[in-house]
Amino acid sequence: MSKQFPSPPIGKILSKSHLFLKDDISFYQHFLETYGDLVFLHIGDFEMLLVNDPGFIQQVLKTNYTNYSKPKSLRELEPLLKDGIFFLEEEAWRKEVSILKPAFHQTMIAQNEFVVKEELKNTFEFLDNLCQQKRPAELSSLLRNLFLTILIRTQCSPSASIDQKRMIELLTLMLDGVRPIQFYSRVVRRELNSFLKTEFFSDPFPAAAQEIEDMMMNLFYKAESGTIEPTGILFILLQAYKDGRINLTTVKGEMRNLVFAGMDTVADGMTWFMNNLMIYPAIQSTCREEVYRVATDDILAYSQIDKFVYFYASFRESLRLNPSVWAFHRMTLADDTWDGYEIHKGVWIFISPFFLHRNKKYWEDALTFKPERFIGSNIVNTYHYIPFGQGPHYCLGSRIAQLQIMQITGSLLKRYEFLKSAKSKDKFYAGGMMHPSHGLFADLKQISR
Repeated sequence: MSKQFPSPPIGKILSKSHLFLKDDISFYQHFLETYGDLVFLHIGDFEMLLVNDPGFIQQVLKTNYTNYSKPKSLRELEPLLKDGIFFLEEEAWRKEVSILKPAFHQTMIAQNEFVVKEELKNTFEFLDNLCQQKRPAELSSLLRNLFLTILIRTQCSPSASIDQKRMIELLTLMLDGVRPIQFYSRVVRRELNSFLKTEFFSDPFPAAAQEIEDMMMNLFYKAESGTIEPTGILFILLQAYKDGRINLTTVKGEMRNLVFAGMDTVADGMTWFMNNLMIYPAIQSTCREEVYRVATDDILAYSQIDKFVYFYASFRESLRLNPSVWAFHRMTLADDTWDGYEIHKGVWIFISPFFLHRNKKYWEDALTFKPERFIGSNIVNTYHYIPFGQGPHYCLGSRIAQLQIMQITGSLLKRYEFLKSAKSKDKFYAGGMMHPSHGLFADLKQISR
């Protein structure tokens, strides 16, 4: 006889539905804390398994990963992600990875490092002015704009630009749209359209995805005509398109996927890192001292990043407590077994780095910010720590994301002391990513050494 997953009765689930609509983190946290690391939720035809067990996470992400579909779990973002790497199944996905992987090679990353340095100088100028005016910096929006600029210039063309304000509005609409209250409001509108046999209630997702595609494809067509010099992902896609290895539909999908994956995840990762450094000023000071020992120039170089110990450990600890992607899903394609349990076809699998990284079974002093846990002989289990996923679908851009966050954060620490502003409110919300609810404000103090 197979083991049975702990499963709360329907009445218990419904009694907590207000949490799901208001704050799905509290909803999931309640059931994981009450029933354990594997919890089966069953409402009508809907079945979901909440997973906070590293062994089962390994089963899903590596051991039997082909049975756990990533595309089917992303169906709400289909207008944005279709025809790109996030939405491809195994054979097509492997082919696409082989095409895109050279864009993340160390040589190509280094080729565009000058862009990051240029944008950092612009950021210094902006922050210096705030210091002179004694005004706080709102880091969340600053970093989203900075990383979007860097993404477009390093992965499309150094001379490329887009309407950044509009792009951020569109991405925010789509990523916030997967929050439960927005998700279910769209479901209700779709059902009303079906019942009324009309399109009275429109879904904003397709139009937003199309506008994002139009902006990104404008860059592709400029590169194709020779108006701009392509680099990074755009260079790879253009060559593959000219060689006949991919068609225009795939190009459009990858250009949409690029801006989805390459801006918010990196910006939020650094936003939470800066937040933690402000919460723990002694750790910020220790990181700064190490930066001064390793780097002599005002702006750090990629080649120096691997020399950091405490600074890098602090960044990893920030990703542990505040992973950019706080949760993701898979869907079972066929029945599976693991450790005596049976998992049926069609079950949604919920995996949360946020909850896993705070699980007291696998982390000592789980809620304490301790960079030391990533230093020296301390060995972190691969499936206890998954800020970039694990297994074959490990994030392709993880290396460049870490290089850029470390380079930019370290360069800022050399120039400024960051203090939590009275304007900051310690509230956040979880959409597709985890954002500060009202921005992240910092008071700045220029450092002269």
